[in-house]
Amino acid sequence: MALRPVALVVACCLLFAACGGEDPRAAGEDDQIEGTRTLTVYTSMPLNGPDAATGRDAVNAVKLALEEAQGRAGLFGVSLVALDASTPETETEGWDPDRVLDNARRVISDSGAIAYIGELSSGASALSIPVLNAGGVLMVSPSSTYVGLTREGGIGRGEPERFYPSGQRTFARVVPADHVQAAAQVRLMAEEDVERLYVLHDAGLYGRGLAEQVETFAQRAGLEVLAIERASDDPADAQGIAGDVAEAEPDGVLYAGDVGSNALGVLDAVSEAAPDTALFVPDALATTPFLEGVDVRLERRLRVTSPTLDRRQLPSAAQEFHERFRATFGTTPEPYAVFAYESMNAILAAVERAGPRGNDRSAVTEQFLGLERRDTVLGDYSIDAGGDTSLRRYGAYRVSDGRLVFDELLEVPT
Repeated sequence: MALRPVALVVACCLLFAACGGEDPRAAGEDDQIEGTRTLTVYTSMPLNGPDAATGRDAVNAVKLALEEAQGRAGLFGVSLVALDASTPETETEGWDPDRVLDNARRVISDSGAIAYIGELSSGASALSIPVLNAGGVLMVSPSSTYVGLTREGGIGRGEPERFYPSGQRTFARVVPADHVQAAAQVRLMAEEDVERLYVLHDAGLYGRGLAEQVETFAQRAGLEVLAIERASDDPADAQGIAGDVAEAEPDGVLYAGDVGSNALGVLDAVSEAAPDTALFVPDALATTPFLEGVDVRLERRLRVTSPTLDRRQLPSAAQEFHERFRATFGTTPEPYAVFAYESMNAILAAVERAGPRGNDRSAVTEQFLGLERRDTVLGDYSIDAGGDTSLRRYGAYRVSDGRLVFDELLEVPT
């Protein structure tokens, strides 16, 4: 039996909005509003396990955005409820399927729920999107990049349509999808003179999907893809996997997987078995739990791609966000916090654009799909009708002392 989610209700609304009262700014317009005047945005983030730090900072970034908006969006007061997508027993995967489904069901049963910010993992999003879609609730992810959630090119049959039982799109993401990351990875590999590529992936939707995307772009670029192999998460299998890699004699190896996999064990073994091979990992491993385990030998050969850019590559709004986050919460935010912050700001903008219909789920979703954003922490971008962002930038990083060190900006053509 699934545990019931523990909700952290955040009192972010100022003045009368915190208790559902009227705001003076809405006076004279009340007769245009039908239904509730106080809306709820939910988050679903893992607060236990390997993604706990990222989930915590994502929630705090959402809180900060709402506080800066004074708990309002247009004519409506807005409150926040933060749900845990994990359990204390979640040690490896980072999220719990029962919790994710419970979170989504709770949200669609709340008549005041207007939007849902989640999930971190593409696999978790694949579970919650259909539930929220059936309830007509807008879902915005700051980090789920699996291609098949929004467009053709995924690994599952009937994608992306199978995620939308209502026939209408209700999911969007402010982070570039993995077809963009795959193109960035291949460009980085070419710069490292990779001609023979060996691709490893974990069992997750994200890892398998990214592996196939990289294969497609690598073949287009003239790279020889020697193999695409699932890498077992059993630590006892790491040496055997590394032996297979070394026997193929690649000059580049990609591990496509997330922090809940045995990525570090496999890469350590490959580094020892094939000491001259360049190693590449994607954004899901650009997290503190993975980076802190990278030793000096592995550091010298590892390249990381991530849509989170060096602060010097970001607009001034992003630098100001980092400063406010540190001042408010006392820590430097995890990389995906800036995407969570923008997720909330974009939702508030969609509610405001909906005017008196800002409490109507379909109206807010309609406004979000097609939203054009200017001067944000992510720069200027738009959201298309399928839910994808126009952003096409990835950062290339090296690793030093358990931290990412920005190397270059990779711009992928549209």
